[in-house]
Amino acid sequence: MTKRNSGVYAVAVYLSAMLVFAFLCPAAEKVQIAKEGKALLPVVISDTASENIKKVADELAGYLKQITGASFEVKVGDGNSGIVLGTIQQFPDSKVAPDLVIRNTFDGKEAYAIRTDDKRLLLIGATDLGVSHAAFRFLESIGCRWFFPAKEWEVIPSIRDLSVSINESDRPALLSRRIWYGYGFFDRDKTRSIEEYNAWARHNRMGCSLQIYCGHAWQSIIADNRKIFDEHPEYLALTGGKRQGEQLCVSNPEVRKIATEWALNYFKKHPEADMVSMECSDGGGQCECENCKKLGSISDRVFGLANEVARAVAKSYPGKMVGLYAYNEHSEPPSFKLEPNVCVQLTAGFIRGRYSFNELMDLWPQYCRNMGYYEYLSVYLWDWDMVPGGRGANISYLQKQIPLYVKNNGTTLDCESGNNWGPHGRGYYIANKLMWNPKARVDDLLDDF
Repeated sequence: MTKRNSGVYAVAVYLSAMLVFAFLCPAAEKVQIAKEGKALLPVVISDTASENIKKVADELAGYLKQITGASFEVKVGDGNSGIVLGTIQQFPDSKVAPDLVIRNTFDGKEAYAIRTDDKRLLLIGATDLGVSHAAFRFLESIGCRWFFPAKEWEVIPSIRDLSVSINESDRPALLSRRIWYGYGFFDRDKTRSIEEYNAWARHNRMGCSLQIYCGHAWQSIIADNRKIFDEHPEYLALTGGKRQGEQLCVSNPEVRKIATEWALNYFKKHPEADMVSMECSDGGGQCECENCKKLGSISDRVFGLANEVARAVAKSYPGKMVGLYAYNEHSEPPSFKLEPNVCVQLTAGFIRGRYSFNELMDLWPQYCRNMGYYEYLSVYLWDWDMVPGGRGANISYLQKQIPLYVKNNGTTLDCESGNNWGPHGRGYYIANKLMWNPKARVDDLLDDF
């Protein structure tokens, strides 16, 4: 599955254009990129292009060669002509700039714009990530497809005479979109599997304007301060009459100081990070001491600590966030609102408490302004990587649920999945499309597939 002829190409371009939920500008001029197997335009980058943009430029030139048979030069230029690839800062354009504005710190980091006139094809992003999205969206628009993570599932059209007319701007509905393997990659040829998966994600514009970190963290706080916790067993949760396990005694002021310092040190060590987790360790075993009980429900305890840490983070690292799940014993909202820099991902499983998942979707946005969701598209112990598969193989479920997450104030979606593309691959492909655009026409996507 490596080539499509030009007849199929015309249909693919039409479908692709119809599928994208984009801000469409007035009709564009046509630019000719290749004729009779010869390149008519170089790929142009800025002299300030990052290494990431240079890699995208090389990859774009490589795909254009496969499509047209022509060799495309990658060169530094002013952007007045050519296939212009770069950020809006590198190639300023007053007509394009409004579509690439970054709002509320994160919304727009993945925004891109594609424009044509008689001298150039503009592939412009708000950031490097947007530039990558512009390049691969353009290739998608002329018939390229990357259905699964492997060259065998790559579709490349054959077009010796390539002309395009595109005016398109877009950004994703969800700021973070992840499909990841809960049990990791297969050990057999692991390096290749990782490289092919990363290429699939890049080509299909699966990315993150906001880097989420909501995973279990209390065990890491303990591990990183092992000597202190060994010397002070009272810092651990009291369960069954013993101080044990990997949960914290959150009523202890020293524990709260340790947790806060751990979070601040995380940002000191990882200045590029958007978020640090303050999620409790997995499983139960929350503290049963009287002082912890006085703090209220388990949700009040877990999210109360998160709020305290978030206030310290906001003071020392403005713009950084604290993440955690609404999950298990703390599925329900606390009795108070969360700090503006707290992000919560409500899990679509392991719900405990008085409310159903749908009720929690309605409740949580009243307490947290940065809502996300955590889905289980495939769990090995649930579906054993076999047909008919898990939720990730259920197209009707994806078509209903992902738009519902967006409608219910969702800004992020984490999808726990598996390295099992046989039963689930088509669903993973559709899920990624819906995470970018919840209004995507699934029937057309399936027909194209």
